[in-house]
Amino acid sequence: MAGTKNEKCSMDFVPFDGLKNCFVNRNKDKMTMKWFDRPDPTISRYMPYITFKKSVNDNCLLFVSPEKWTDPFEKIYLHAHLSGFPNIKDFIPPKVACLCFTRHLTRNSDAFWKSFKKDINQQLVRVEFSLKSLLVQLCSKLKNVHIYVSAIDYSLEQRKIKQPSLFLPSIINLNDNKKINQEELFIKMLSYKRMSYEYENEIRIFLVPNGNKEIQFQDNGVFRIKEFDYAAAVKKVWIEPFPSGWITKAKAKEQMPLLSSRINRSGIYKTQKPCEQILFSDLKNVVFEGEKDHG
Repeated sequence: MAGTKNEKCSMDFVPFDGLKNCFVNRNKDKMTMKWFDRPDPTISRYMPYITFKKSVNDNCLLFVSPEKWTDPFEKIYLHAHLSGFPNIKDFIPPKVACLCFTRHLTRNSDAFWKSFKKDINQQLVRVEFSLKSLLVQLCSKLKNVHIYVSAIDYSLEQRKIKQPSLFLPSIINLNDNKKINQEELFIKMLSYKRMSYEYENEIRIFLVPNGNKEIQFQDNGVFRIKEFDYAAAVKKVWIEPFPSGWITKAKAKEQMPLLSSRINRSGIYKTQKPCEQILFSDLKNVVFEGEKDHG
């Protein structure tokens, strides 16, 4: 389904590992293709500990409406009607649900923890999911939904993202409108972020209702997937390393026994023995004044 080299085409979603209603855009670049081709790719989500604990204890996985995204550039095309293509029907975007992850695997990155911290009074956890196990569950529970796994693209400048006349020609071949799938194009339009966010390596999972169905959001813009088996989908849980005095690994194990064997604490700020003395005479490759022969 992907276009040829250097061809802009919206048809870059392909079925994932035999799952009937799940599609991924693995063709974004070579690194993304290699990542999706792993036997069991890992995706991670940073979230408040208290939220994760409640979700595990309630057996619920929470998706949210993109309306809750804070970056206005991400929502520019959320309600954009697609019309005027000569050979395809007009498209009115449905209400979709989304959950954001990263494929970044640096667990002990101080900057990465802080970049996801929205409230200094809430301790975070990094939850590592098996992408395959997660998608298998979603597909089995959501029969009337198309599931799209989208690797976020950071290749476009801000000025191109915000102008439809520049944005659309940058991501699709407008002359090839017979092959454009409106639903796939819509998801692709929600899969671009500004270059300054490239460090996130973000993966988004979208839920798109099939046919005349609608996703039933709660008043807070949350869509709950009930009876979700966290033990089958979670690989590891990492507790935020700072500040001290918050939830300990032992306490987290006690509060979430279902995942007890998978809970760890990031070791960035392990106590280090302070250095008391430096003996330059013990250092190699040190030349003291007067020792070097100046000829």
